[in-house]
Amino acid sequence: MLLVIPVSEADVRLAGDVVTLIKAFGPYHHHDLLVVGTEENAASMNKLLGELGPLFNKSDIRVFQGGVKGWPLGPNFYWRSTILHLYENASDIGMPWYWFELDNTPLKQGWLDILQVEYNRSNAIFMGPKHATYVKGPEGELVVQGYHMCGTAIYPGNFIEHSTLWRVEGGIAFDVWVQWEVLPKLHETLLMQHNWKTKNYRRKAGRIISDNFDMPHPDLHTNNPIAPDAVVCHGCKDGSLARLILEDLDGKTAKLIPDPDPLDEPTFEKPRFSTDDVELVFPKNRKRKKLLEEAA
Repeated sequence: MLLVIPVSEADVRLAGDVVTLIKAFGPYHHHDLLVVGTEENAASMNKLLGELGPLFNKSDIRVFQGGVKGWPLGPNFYWRSTILHLYENASDIGMPWYWFELDNTPLKQGWLDILQVEYNRSNAIFMGPKHATYVKGPEGELVVQGYHMCGTAIYPGNFIEHSTLWRVEGGIAFDVWVQWEVLPKLHETLLMQHNWKTKNYRRKAGRIISDNFDMPHPDLHTNNPIAPDAVVCHGCKDGSLARLILEDLDGKTAKLIPDPDPLDEPTFEKPRFSTDDVELVFPKNRKRKKLLEEAA
């Protein structure tokens, strides 16, 4: 698997604790690393690559020209730029990639291997947590308008061939924008926990809990206790979860998460695509060339 870490001005402050934890759980000899960002974050990108690169099979960096700031336009630019870069330049278009934003926190040794195993066995195109898409109703109440795969998830290298909406036009977050195309091909996983906008992680009564902050509606809560199955948690905005795990690497945290069955050891075979997609995984096929010409 390719681990893609976007480095932005908004999240770079989280890099210290998360990078330290990724190093503590390494190495990752069966996986590759790609660090992406814009020129203004080049120094932070190079520092991150220098710290994590030696732990991976291969590592690289990609600096995007231009870009915009703010949510959701900034993340949308990073995401679609990465999709196009991988499609144009990946030596192995069949390799899945994990969009690992810096508010993610690994929870257990072997976390990336465990994700690889479940993705391989799912025979799905996408893998990630599913979350309701909320809009405000006429009285200000929350209304569910479909579901989406949370953006920090696993995608196929040939994502362009599974989406007509990947360019993400307008001021809507990319994961919501493509929800109708992604959901039918999604394997919903419990290995990735989505705790959006959380802070102050701590232990209480044998569980790891947190607080929400700055939520768009008083009825919306995403600060669930860390689930036993989770190997990654997304959404910690103050580094407290990474620091908690680092402070407790004597085994207490690992006991909250069962070890995988010995039969589930990683095989690292490439994900299997449907019969209709087999031709598309090769880098130099005619459909890929046509799609690149349309994207230019």
